[in-house]
Amino acid sequence: KEAKKNPGEDSPPANAAAAAATSGSKFARPRPHALVSPPPPPLPPSRVLVLSDGREEGNVYLMAQYMAHHLTHVTPSLEFNCERLRFESSPAPCTLFLSNVTEDDDAVLRKQMEEFGGVERAFVVRTASNRSKGYAIVEFCVPEFSQRAKKILDDRFELKSKALYRLRRESKRFARGGR
Repeated sequence: KEAKKNPGEDSPPANAAAAAATSGSKFARPRPHALVSPPPPPLPPSRVLVLSDGREEGNVYLMAQYMAHHLTHVTPSLEFNCERLRFESSPAPCTLFLSNVTEDDDAVLRKQMEEFGGVERAFVVRTASNRSKGYAIVEFCVPEFSQRAKKILDDRFELKSKALYRLRRESKRFARGGR
């Protein structure tokens, strides 16, 4: 009695990859596709991450980020007392929170903040009924701009608050009644 043969069991393989897969074993079956996934498509030019080391601009913050990234991912990894070293550059704040804001227009606020440097975003926080809550958020392009703005605005506020405090004290000096 003859056993039934499966079609393709003894037939020659269709391509070279299938021939290589079946050459070692009589029972090996050809694989129609590879198990390796295709490479991902390239990123559009706007999404490509370019790490500048900051030396051309003289930006210490960018240099710190660049060095921390490369020292963390160096091969072989850097070790001290049998522990792997990690390097981090703490992100300097680029965002300022401004309280007691009397300005209600985002464009005017942005224009006022641009005197300190480049501004990414500037907006007055609003209620659901579109009324100002009295504070704003300003995000600068570079941490140095936000630090400069904070220092100048703090100095302005300090001068105004000292004058206001002096005015209140003088008015209370000659008040009658109470101690």
